[in-house]
Amino acid sequence: MAARHVKTGRGALASEVRGEVETEDGVLVIRRIFVHHRVAVSENVRSVVEEVHNAYAMQCPLYRTLHRCIDFKISYELTPAEEGGESGGRIANSA
Repeated sequence: MAARHVKTGRGALASEVRGEVETEDGVLVIRRIFVHHRVAVSENVRSVVEEVHNAYAMQCPLYRTLHRCIDFKISYELTPAEEGGESGGRIANSA
């Protein structure tokens, strides 16, 4: 998003990653990875965030390496950037 001039510093972008592991023949195996991004942005860059979210996975080396053997669930949530000390509601999306 920084390449498209969307601010991601100072808490504007936060991510949570969670994995699910199963046992296969007595060995722990990662089966699923859930990634959830929270992005605090103004409404005028919403379309840029959506475009980046829809395209970034195939540009990520880790995803490109593992997506055929591990199920990834990637989602994001838009939270309006604080303006004048107010914060707004959230809009959630997933891919």
